[in-house]
Amino acid sequence: MKYTLLDFYETRAKIEPRSFERQQELAQVYRQLAEEELAVKQYQAMADSFPGNIEPYVQLGEIFQQQNKPALVLQAYQEAIASEPQPPTGYPYLKLAQFYRQQKNYEQAMHYTQEAAKFGGSILALAHQEQGHIYWAQQKRVEARQQFSIAMKISPSAELAESLGRLSMEQKHYDEAIPYFQQAIQLAPQRAYFHISLADALVASGQVKAGLSELPQAIAIEPTSANINLKVGELLWQHQSATEAQPYLEKAIRLDSQNSYAHLLLAQVYQSQQKIAPAGEHFLQAVELQPDNAWLQYTVGRWYQEQGHLPEAITYFRRATALSTDLAWVHLHLGEVLLQTNQQTEGMAELKKAMVLEPKSSEVYQYISALTLRYPKKAAELKEQLSAMTTNQ
Repeated sequence: MKYTLLDFYETRAKIEPRSFERQQELAQVYRQLAEEELAVKQYQAMADSFPGNIEPYVQLGEIFQQQNKPALVLQAYQEAIASEPQPPTGYPYLKLAQFYRQQKNYEQAMHYTQEAAKFGGSILALAHQEQGHIYWAQQKRVEARQQFSIAMKISPSAELAESLGRLSMEQKHYDEAIPYFQQAIQLAPQRAYFHISLADALVASGQVKAGLSELPQAIAIEPTSANINLKVGELLWQHQSATEAQPYLEKAIRLDSQNSYAHLLLAQVYQSQQKIAPAGEHFLQAVELQPDNAWLQYTVGRWYQEQGHLPEAITYFRRATALSTDLAWVHLHLGEVLLQTNQQTEGMAELKKAMVLEPKSSEVYQYISALTLRYPKKAAELKEQLSAMTTNQ
């Protein structure tokens, strides 16, 4: 009979039943193996065997939260509060706050952060940090920044610096974001994504060369991360070249073949290199992975349109309009393809929808102006619509 690593941890836990460390080890192994029910039973046994220790209840709360069992989450965290040692830490209140924030019950979430903050000590910075996330979730960026800054003064951390950097990026304050990401790297140099965030900020601020220089460091830290390879490939594709981006995007897909965005980017890279067959393959894989994404349906439609496969283009454009009726460019290209296939009435109807959606768009106006030259039979009607657009502007 084969002796597995799991057998080893189970045996150790049986040999030392009074060792919290050994019991916790086993519970963590169960979680790593996705044996959630065994992990729940193990933590429940630990809660009975080690009264006054809140960790089993906290872990149970996290498992139940992942399983979307809110009643059990609340029960676990309430039991953690009741089991707090003296003096209490206030940590279970913070976990309740995080739970209510994820449930979008921001009032309750804020209440529990205030309860946690009363305990002072090391929990105070975490309470202000959580309040920052609560405000951020409500798009209250000024208040979020204030709370993150307070937490940073109490106890600087890489996570806080990164949050402040991301807030600055959202507000398009790119130069302001750079020192926050640099601070995050200083505090946690082995976090690959901090280098990616710094690269984003540098590139957005116009320092493209400096931004791209961060990418090798990110890859060196996490060479087998699908997300890191994807982000490196994306930045190289956008700001360097298809040739340099291609190996990273291909590796990202080898590591995670279910990422539709990776397939989309690689398709665009292949398209730019005139590699028609592999480009089409990855466009289709992208849309198959996310069939409810209107923009992906539109993108595949454009691909078919450019290849001259007009019936297929119409199919994907129609799928896009069925998923989202407010994408003017989808109606615009659908209208053009319908005109190309002599479906004049339907084509004009789609072009009119585009003009209604974007009555002040100079891009839409210019595009339809160009169509008057390509489709002289409809030129008079198109010009009439353009005249109406000009009047509305």
